[in-house]
Amino acid sequence: MAIDQEITLGAKTWRLRPLTCKQVEQIEPFVARAGVGNGMAMALQVIAVAIGRDHPDDVAALWDVEATKTEIDAASRVVLLMGGWIETKDAAPGEAEAPKTGAEPGAGSEAA
Repeated sequence: MAIDQEITLGAKTWRLRPLTCKQVEQIEPFVARAGVGNGMAMALQVIAVAIGRDHPDDVAALWDVEATKTEIDAASRVVLLMGGWIETKDAAPGEAEAPKTGAEPGAGSEAA
C-alpha cells in the first residue's frame, strides 16, 4: 500500500498523498522528454503536478521558492519513486515506495 510522502524545497514542505492516475498521466510526458539540458525544467514540472492536487495555490509560486538544485533533485526523485518511474529494491512489484527523507545521497537530476 502506498503511503504519504513529504518533499521540501527551501523553507517550504509539502505532504503528498499517493499519486492519482491523472497525476501519473500528467507527469509521463515530462519524464519522456527528460534529457540533457532540461533536467531542472522537468524536475520542477514533476513537482508542480505532484503538489497541485492538495496545494493548488502553491503551484504558481513554485518557481519563486528559494531552493537548491540538490533539494529540487531530491523532491522530484521522491515523486518519481511514488509514480513508479524509479524502482527501489525493497518495493513490491508495481509499488515503488519513496524514502521519507528525500533522495539518496548524490542523486542528481540525471537520475530523476
